[in-house]
Amino acid sequence: MRNEAISVLLVLLPLWSAVQAEKDIFDGMTERHHEDSADETLLEDEQDGPDTCIHDIIPKDPIDLKPNTGPLKKIESLLHEMPEAPRLPNFSNVLQQVANAFQLPRFSEMGQALQLIIRQYREPLQVYGRQWAGLFKKRSQDTMKSINGVIREQNKKIKEFFSNHFVQYKEVCLPDTNQCLQSIQKHLDEYSMKVNENVAACKRFVDRQLEQHVQWVENERNQLEKPLLKMDACFKGGRNGTNIAVCMGNLLSNTIKMCSEGMKKFSGIIEQASDSFANRMEKFRTCVVDRKELLKQGQQRIAERGVKCLKDQSGNQHPEDLFTR
Repeated sequence: MRNEAISVLLVLLPLWSAVQAEKDIFDGMTERHHEDSADETLLEDEQDGPDTCIHDIIPKDPIDLKPNTGPLKKIESLLHEMPEAPRLPNFSNVLQQVANAFQLPRFSEMGQALQLIIRQYREPLQVYGRQWAGLFKKRSQDTMKSINGVIREQNKKIKEFFSNHFVQYKEVCLPDTNQCLQSIQKHLDEYSMKVNENVAACKRFVDRQLEQHVQWVENERNQLEKPLLKMDACFKGGRNGTNIAVCMGNLLSNTIKMCSEGMKKFSGIIEQASDSFANRMEKFRTCVVDRKELLKQGQQRIAERGVKCLKDQSGNQHPEDLFTR
């Protein structure tokens, strides 16, 4: 029995020595070995096979800014086309309507007739205001799309920069425990975080500008109906039917003039607000580019150190000799 054990030991000893002699010369990187035994190859792949390739850790969208478009939702809009000024009621016809209201037997009927006159002005103005606000909304949404284009453009440049620097090693795959892989991934993640922090001020600028321009538009839209508020006041203060009609008659001419002038002013202000917002967003592009450039040296250093780490780890081997997918 003892002799049989010794015989088995003598048979296994050379095999054990062969296993011990096979070492990883790349300190974490592995070559693809073509073994005669399929079982041995499978076992080796399970133990030392790569989990992550270099091209998988290149930042794809490091800048992740999502400007707040919430303020645009506040705008109650209608058409997204160039609005035409509504035709307001003819002055002589309105005067005749006021005169007819005097002839009505009941105060309640007179009040309803006079309210209808005011409504003939208010409703077209409200529609006109929503149409122009809608135009501003559409133009602002188009501008916001261009902002997303700026972010995509800068992300593409960042990805291309690192891809070009790691081009020799893009198909190199390493175990997740590999220190070189971990170091590169860590610094790339830190870079993405830092570039996001740097351009965060640009996002705040966009959010602030959008909020201010939306408020500007809403304030001006409210001004459209301001002349009608004086006519609304004719129904307050305990006036009787005759006094209400007289009050409205005195205000009518001036109200029509102010409504017409207000529409022209409003359309000009919306055009101005749209152009202003678009111009401010050009500053956003400059902001993102400039703040990304502040990290240019760090970007270069990460790439150079990463390549050096991979080169040192691979020794004298060419990248194509490393284990790849």
